[in-house]
Amino acid sequence: MKKATFPCWTDNAKIMLSDVIAQFVFDRVPEWSIFEISYVGQAPHGLSHEEFEREVRTSSTGYSMSHEELLVFAQGVRDIDELDAKGKVDDVAIIELVAHDSTRWEILYNEASVQYVELTEEQMEEIAKRRSDLPLRGSSRDI
Repeated sequence: MKKATFPCWTDNAKIMLSDVIAQFVFDRVPEWSIFEISYVGQAPHGLSHEEFEREVRTSSTGYSMSHEELLVFAQGVRDIDELDAKGKVDDVAIIELVAHDSTRWEILYNEASVQYVELTEEQMEEIAKRRSDLPLRGSSRDI
């Protein structure tokens, strides 16, 4: 597995889960399992925020989502502090997304199945512009 790391912040704006996912191109779309998450935003599948976090914490195999479900969920995430999500194809891990304490993203990926397209400086500035009007709350308990 190859590793890509980058900060969670640029020009006072957060690099969000949706931005991270957009940097990777998959030969075959993975099924996802979320093993850890601390975030602000909308929970998936009609769950409350607390129900979703409890499901993630108590599942030994992670909270399962299709790739499309993860993309929809990611659009509703306004802030993310911690994340550990693994993507698999045919029960083989091809990517792992990890957010560390709101400071950095670490992504492990299989180069044979996943292409990494690094954000340019211009794209980072565009993210900062888009995020500048979004207020961030201090905790996932604020919603």
